[in-house]
Amino acid sequence: MNEKIVCEYESLAVKSFKSGIANKNIDDHLKSCADCREALKVAGFFQANLAKEPPPLNLPAAGLIWWKARLREKHRAAARVGQPIFIVQIVSIGVFSGVFLWLFNTDVLQFSSLGEGFNRIAASMAQIVFPLIVAFIGFAVVSLAAVLFMRRVLPER
Repeated sequence: MNEKIVCEYESLAVKSFKSGIANKNIDDHLKSCADCREALKVAGFFQANLAKEPPPLNLPAAGLIWWKARLREKHRAAARVGQPIFIVQIVSIGVFSGVFLWLFNTDVLQFSSLGEGFNRIAASMAQIVFPLIVAFIGFAVVSLAAVLFMRRVLPER
């Protein structure tokens, strides 16, 4: 067992310090006991700081503080949940725009009517299939990389 033994004079030394009454036995003990000297330093620090600061007038209930902390943590968790979805949406818009521009520059999507467009797309399916396959593979790779990156960067709960 790893229990720390508290010095029996520690509470007496602190009481003596707070009251300001000197005791020869405690003074002799303080010369040899480092734990009691440390306890007096801590008591002196708190006593000096409590004298400077006025006590708060209206403290909220502990249950209310606990409830607000839990609510704040739920809001943070909800914000973290939405981050991957937002990033994947931005990536998908970028990939879609790239594929659209690629198809537009290859003269596949330049048509005057919808029927003519469908006929031209059906006739040039070989030109469309390759960019779409590349786009889907690129989207899958970028999405997977984004998810793995977010798992590594975003803190766990």
